[in-house]
Amino acid sequence: MRIGERIWLAAETVAKERESGNDWALNSANTLAVREFLSCRDGGVIDSAALHPDAVGACELDAFIGLSMRGGLLGHIWNSGWDPDAVAAVERTLGRVGAVEHQAVFREVVARIDADPEERDLLLEWEVLPGALDRDLRGLWSSELEGDLFDVLDLIEAFLAGHPDLAIVPEAELAELRAEAGALPTRPHRVTRRYVAVVQAACAAAGLELSGIQERDPQFPFEGEPRRSVSFLAEDGRRYRAVVLGDRTALVDDEGMEVLRFATP
Repeated sequence: MRIGERIWLAAETVAKERESGNDWALNSANTLAVREFLSCRDGGVIDSAALHPDAVGACELDAFIGLSMRGGLLGHIWNSGWDPDAVAAVERTLGRVGAVEHQAVFREVVARIDADPEERDLLLEWEVLPGALDRDLRGLWSSELEGDLFDVLDLIEAFLAGHPDLAIVPEAELAELRAEAGALPTRPHRVTRRYVAVVQAACAAAGLELSGIQERDPQFPFEGEPRRSVSFLAEDGRRYRAVVLGDRTALVDDEGMEVLRFATP
């Protein structure tokens, strides 16, 4: 399909960004175009594999930089969910744009996070940063590297400007391409985060309707031991807590009474 043959940007968007003084006009226009392509299908998101890989990579790298500038490396990890496809795109694109030092360190960061499954679970599922992992990540991802992310934005802009597949076209043509992309199937659902699956299973077991997930606590005291737990509100207005006990999970109501136990998903 045509959407994967080029890095498609709207001429009007590029012009508007440049007029506003944006030094990264092509990058901003690409991020907007990619997001609009991905969300062009009613009722779902199309698979990013249908788009030009460098367009997707630049978009993911732009998102990584934005989240990192607002909340540091951990800000990106927690706000992005550390999606494996996005992580791979960031790593690849750092090299594509010439940010080789950032790419090398990012690879080390990924390897360190993946090295210990228990620490990884605490970090990604429960938003707890174990001391050893905190120390190692701070040692790898320095403040100097973080400060140099503005330079990486410059590299992305130059990369896009010189890309042989760049196509800056009228917005009307992009609209036609989005209409074509709307016929593509939606991408498969990504893996549900474990704590979300636990809450969903708790609601199913107890016949509850979920109103909203509240907090995760990896050290909730239960039966004399610290346990991983997640609290949530049900449509009945009550607050419940699912406490993971290995292969079984206990559902506790807002008065601390155990309601039932079910198989941990």
